[in-house]
Amino acid sequence: MRSVLLIIGLVVFQGAFADLPEAELRPETSIDWHNTSPAQRQALDNFYQSLQNTQQADQADRLRRLEQLRDMSTEQRQQMMRNLMQQRQLQRP
Repeated sequence: MRSVLLIIGLVVFQGAFADLPEAELRPETSIDWHNTSPAQRQALDNFYQSLQNTQQADQADRLRRLEQLRDMSTEQRQQMMRNLMQQRQLQRP
């Protein structure tokens, strides 16, 4: 989902700067985006809406994880931290 948002974001970003000289040198990378077309406006609205939905989902996930941490005992949190540190050490080259 995030990769799709990234691609859409890059297209919108590229479209915002399509009138720069670099875009004129490489016409295959330019995009004509004026938001005058209903399809373009709808695509942009969908993009912004998806960003909001993603942010809300991320926030809900963070709150859920926070509640899980609060429900853990001190020993459980310490063990979780030890496990995380061990995993990080194993991942290092």
